[in-house]
Amino acid sequence: RMQQLQCFLESSQVFEADEELGHRLVVMGKLNSWLKEWIKEVAEAKELPPPFVNVVSGKVFAFGSYRLGVHTKGKVFVYVCIYFHWIIAGIDLLFAKLQRPSVPEELELRHDEILLNLDIRCIRSLNGCRVTDEILHLVPNIDTFRHTLCAVKLWAKRHGLYSNALGFLGGVSWAMLVARTCQLYPNALPSILVHKFFLIFSQWDWPKPVLLKKLEDGKMNLPVWDPRVNPMDRFHVMPIITPVYPQQNSTYNASMSTLRVITQELKEGLLIMEEIQETGDWNKLFESPNFFLKYKHYIVLTVKATTEEHQLEWVGLVESRIRILVTNLERNELIQLAHVNTQDISGMDEKMQLVKIWFIGLLFKKTENAPSLNVDLTPDIQSFIDTVYRQATAANILQDDMKLDFVHVRRKHLSQYVPAHFLRKKVNSCLHVIYAHSMLMNICPTGGGGGGGGGTYFLFEGLDRNGRDRDGLMGGGETFSFHKLPKSFSSCCLLLNLHVLQRRASNELPDALSPLPTKRVRIVRHSIRLRLNR
Repeated sequence: RMQQLQCFLESSQVFEADEELGHRLVVMGKLNSWLKEWIKEVAEAKELPPPFVNVVSGKVFAFGSYRLGVHTKGKVFVYVCIYFHWIIAGIDLLFAKLQRPSVPEELELRHDEILLNLDIRCIRSLNGCRVTDEILHLVPNIDTFRHTLCAVKLWAKRHGLYSNALGFLGGVSWAMLVARTCQLYPNALPSILVHKFFLIFSQWDWPKPVLLKKLEDGKMNLPVWDPRVNPMDRFHVMPIITPVYPQQNSTYNASMSTLRVITQELKEGLLIMEEIQETGDWNKLFESPNFFLKYKHYIVLTVKATTEEHQLEWVGLVESRIRILVTNLERNELIQLAHVNTQDISGMDEKMQLVKIWFIGLLFKKTENAPSLNVDLTPDIQSFIDTVYRQATAANILQDDMKLDFVHVRRKHLSQYVPAHFLRKKVNSCLHVIYAHSMLMNICPTGGGGGGGGGTYFLFEGLDRNGRDRDGLMGGGETFSFHKLPKSFSSCCLLLNLHVLQRRASNELPDALSPLPTKRVRIVRHSIRLRLNR
């Protein structure tokens, strides 16, 4: 079974080639050199004494999947920049400012003493690396852990469960679940550990926390996750606790809906794993379920802006707040589940506005002796819209061209947004290119082939600059070449570059009590009322 799993992961192009890995190392070396040069230039500009200028330094640390050794082909890797405490400058990277004159090349980050006298933002930056290092320190076999995590991450991505921002699990959370599995079965092979992973967490007694080691009280009086002390921690539905001080819940964004979705997928995965123990065929486990066949009702959220800069900021804010919309919908007494599709759609409309679309599947509670049911989602959605515009105004990023819109769509009408054949059968890989008709959305009536009336192509995020599958979601390393697409696609070519741009760092967003917008902004009052026939 282990050999079959290894062959499947290799055929899915999960592992990075030596050439691409070498390129990453070169890039990281250049970043380190540029950082050191920049620090000395700033030190000289501040007229620091020459002895200090000669010793000041900084260092760039990678963290996340790259530091864990489970990064996939083409994936962007993230850095934390550490530099000495005399230089105060704002940069567009995570950074930590240490209280020491220089940063040694072999700086050990695991020891808690490195956090002394740091502000909370620097501590959070450092803990990105510290959590990664501690996970690798706590697993019994690093190679086994990495192979198991590669398989679990591929499964999570293909099943739409990989997104911390949207309330699902991010990379570090999946890593900690796999690490806990490795701790419980220290001598097992990856093929066995994948099975045990589904067995353990399909039956986990949430909100019992997942811990890689016992909670420790630090000596720095920093806030840590502790539901006995912090009332807000008691509302976390699936806590997965980081193993370094100060311990935090990595899944604080999770909601009851995402918990139910993840648990159901884990249960189905366990059933498939039982089959794999007999057949050795791993393909079924990694087949992508068709989100557009799961529900009868969908909310379509559309975000628009005129320029790339505005769209990046606007999308970043809206995406980070979609979990609030899910919570609002969950509070509706008639809604049982609100499921966000982690694969969004990007494109352009006929006014050359950049468009991004999310789909939210709705499952309503069954009511006895009621042939039909009237559901009003207007308050839930309007509350979300008001919150987003309020926070955008307070963060000083709101522009007149930034638009946010909603529409309710029944499953039988989804063909106006996605190809009809995707609504009739299961798909074995995630959608990357969608042909969307222009009936409801007025999207680019430019003509072109590929499926019926006028429309344009929309791209799911996940392709690199060359159109390759960046996250290995396609399962076969398929590449989309521009010359294979119709001429109408040319108006959307810039989206590939847009996707690989790193989103600008956002300002600290204010809370929901911030004042309503003072500048003139068109805020549409939405009315979404449904009549459900039983």
